Amino acid sequence: FKPMAASKKATLEKIEQLKTDIEKADNEIGRMPKDRKDNLDTLLKTKELSDKYLLKPRLGNYNISATEIIQERAKAAGVAIEATKELGIGDTTSKKGNPLKYYSVSVTVLCGYNDLLKFLKELEQSNPFLCIMGISIISRPGVDITKHSISFEIQWPIWEDPDMPAQLQEQIVSA
Repeated sequence: FKPMAASKKATLEKIEQLKTDIEKADNEIGRMPKDRKDNLDTLLKTKELSDKYLLKPRLGNYNISATEIIQERAKAAGVAIEATKELGIGDTTSKKGNPLKYYSVSVTVLCGYNDLLKFLKELEQSNPFLCIMGISIISRPGVDITKHSISFEIQWPIWEDPDMPAQLQEQIVSA
């Protein structure tokens, strides 16, 4: 009787384990529609932000898009652009696996402080993900004391893989 009792006990334990596993699987299956919806919502939001704020290459070149944005915002703020210079593409300092990089441009403008603030506000309001850094202000004594030569760097987020927007769209369609 002992071997049969031990076998019966093992079988009952296995049955209980299988019932627990089935219950867990049922719970996971029940969460699948919500998980799919959450995934689709995330993909849609990522695509929306990408389309709106990530700098896109035009004719394989980010500088064309960046220069156009700079000129539009400068015009809106009444600022004269002296020069723009492409600084290139760099890696973000965040964790590995980040699908984003940044594209940098150096900008030199000729304006007063108030116009500079308007210009920077225009840039930042048009894209909350861009970064303005390294502001350098050089006075112009003897030329025009109301306008300064002001240089700074602008960094826009870009996809590491330029095909990422198409990949997002494919995932959205198949979701």
